[in-house]
Amino acid sequence: IGPETPAVPGLDTPLATSQVAVTEKETIGATIDRLEKRHPEFRKDGVYITDVLRNDQHLPASGETVLARGDVLTLVGARGGLNRLVAKLGAVVKNDATDFVYLGFGIVAGSLLGQIVVKFGDVPMSLGTGGGCLISGLVFGWFRSRSQTFGAFPPQAATTLKDMGLAVFIACTGLAAGPQAWPLLKEYGALLPVAGIAMVLVPATISLIVGTKLLKIEKPLLIGAIAGQQCSTPAITSITQVAQSSVPLLGYTITYTLSNFLLPLTGP
Repeated sequence: IGPETPAVPGLDTPLATSQVAVTEKETIGATIDRLEKRHPEFRKDGVYITDVLRNDQHLPASGETVLARGDVLTLVGARGGLNRLVAKLGAVVKNDATDFVYLGFGIVAGSLLGQIVVKFGDVPMSLGTGGGCLISGLVFGWFRSRSQTFGAFPPQAATTLKDMGLAVFIACTGLAAGPQAWPLLKEYGALLPVAGIAMVLVPATISLIVGTKLLKIEKPLLIGAIAGQQCSTPAITSITQVAQSSVPLLGYTITYTLSNFLLPLTGP
């Protein structure tokens, strides 16, 4: 076209950026191409979609991408057109500060759910605090994904809490087991750690083989299910951190709940 020249003073238009959560019914299930044709503000005001975020996964902002409710669109363009589009498509995402009220309600609801005890004969069973908070988190997280105008929980804050929680859990486990560890090691020797490792690896390996070869379960779901099978919160925390995705939690939830019910029946 020609050489690039500086903007003409007084005529340059500063660009603005906004993140909007899709809630408009007509937009749900439509492609980006169809969305831009239905809203003339895209071409008229020079507004562009530069990113599509769905469940912490970045999707290509191409014309063929199909949009779903709760998708977060990053819009760039002139502020006037941008504001008009945001009002039509959904709501501005609020994720700059933690919503402690919403987070607190979720924790309280999960803790209360975990205190519910169901008796099968003489055997009391409950989800426990961990299981209750897990289910509460899934429910509250689903409500948050519907519009993302409330319940903000920045990724940096979530990562800090996960790392701190994992460290505290391991430290408390070590402090609780420490006094009995040395006498048991003197009595059983190397048999004790070897037996502990085998109790973890053998069921996990069998589950991995059955899940991949026979049941054909997708690997992220299968790894999460194995962590839930062993009721291992540190395991699922490490898995989601390495995978940088919350997909393994879908497999973890069911097996974790079943294990909490079935493990008391098998005895110590």
